[in-house]
Amino acid sequence: MTQVSMFTGAWAGDRKISLDFPDHWDVQVVGQSAGPAMDAAAMRRELQSPVGTPKLSELARTGNSAAIIIDDISRPTPTADVLPLVLDELEAGGMDLSNVKIVIAAGGHEAASLDDNLKKIGVDTANRVAWELHDPDAELVDAGHSPSGIPLFVNKTVMDADLKIGIGGITPHDSAGFSGGSKILVPGVAGTQTARYLHDFLKGARSRGGSIDNEFRKELDTITGELGLNFIVNVILNHGRQISHLFAGDRVLAHREGVRVAAELFAVSAPEDARIIVVNTYPFDVNLWFVPWGTWPLMSAPADVTKVAIADGSQGAGSHRLKPTELSFMGRAWVRLKTLRPRHVLKQARHLITSLARTQSRKMLDFMMLCPNISDEDMATRFPAARHFRTWDELLAELQKEHSGSVKVAVYPCAPLQYEKKSNSD
Repeated sequence: MTQVSMFTGAWAGDRKISLDFPDHWDVQVVGQSAGPAMDAAAMRRELQSPVGTPKLSELARTGNSAAIIIDDISRPTPTADVLPLVLDELEAGGMDLSNVKIVIAAGGHEAASLDDNLKKIGVDTANRVAWELHDPDAELVDAGHSPSGIPLFVNKTVMDADLKIGIGGITPHDSAGFSGGSKILVPGVAGTQTARYLHDFLKGARSRGGSIDNEFRKELDTITGELGLNFIVNVILNHGRQISHLFAGDRVLAHREGVRVAAELFAVSAPEDARIIVVNTYPFDVNLWFVPWGTWPLMSAPADVTKVAIADGSQGAGSHRLKPTELSFMGRAWVRLKTLRPRHVLKQARHLITSLARTQSRKMLDFMMLCPNISDEDMATRFPAARHFRTWDELLAELQKEHSGSVKVAVYPCAPLQYEKKSNSD
């Protein structure tokens, strides 16, 4: 048997698994690691050599309080490795940690448990400084409108802080091209109304790993310039969810430097003529809601290709506040349309139609799903056309029934951290 190793179960052990394939199959692994893990000393050196800003310790001397915004458990960033270094820099600048608060940028995601939040922060850090989980519907400040007219409602703790610091990861993203940078502030700790406008009215990259020179990213950078995002720490992860690169400093300049590196590391060329495509949705496999981020190779594959997705699913089906599953699509559409100003209704209607088409195409994608920790009911709700398997041996047996002879297989070991490299002719 030919073995392919990969990780699964982000935040649930991050364990390594091996997939066995028949020796007579042509198995090609698509992708590469972003490199070995950085140690604390290397991360500290990068943190103390920021791009486009003074050192964080110097910025700390300009104010009395700080809000550190971090992404939530739905994102793979091992923030607990970074936070102690950031706190050390603030203390070195003379800031009292009693005036520092960590704000978890939940965005529109479902609220995480205490245990999950402590995984992000680290127990030692949680005992060192105060923290809160952002609620997009409570304790908001009305910060006016962006230059383009988007209403800005932002977390009060963040807006009251003298120094605003954002910590996040740089990964391929459908709307922003790449995540990270300004995105941690808005929509990360924005109100529901603001997040909805950002998602509904702005055109993004429309392709994973696409250009960040798009309307969505430009709006975010403009807004955070107005609101005052003073310093960012963005990381790139390897295929074991370890930090391999760290970029610190200006919300735009440091982010763009990180994007240039990420674009090279995560770009892959898809093998031609593969008859079986296997995608591992780690490290966005915490629940089924984020699984589609790793299914992009399946979405573009021919209909007659056998499609396989892998996810741990230890946190269940998942949900999103901006797209509540308890409402019908038409119900959601009516609720959203009736709250809009007249000039936005047509634009919103178009968006909803496009969104429905995209969502339904993902739901109806016919693929095999290896997901040991999800009920058949949850699987059917999220992916009604998927064939659900709980072990690789069971799934492999089905593959061998469908492909009795030699067959070409493409395996994406960390599909959410990969995107298709464009040819020069594209």
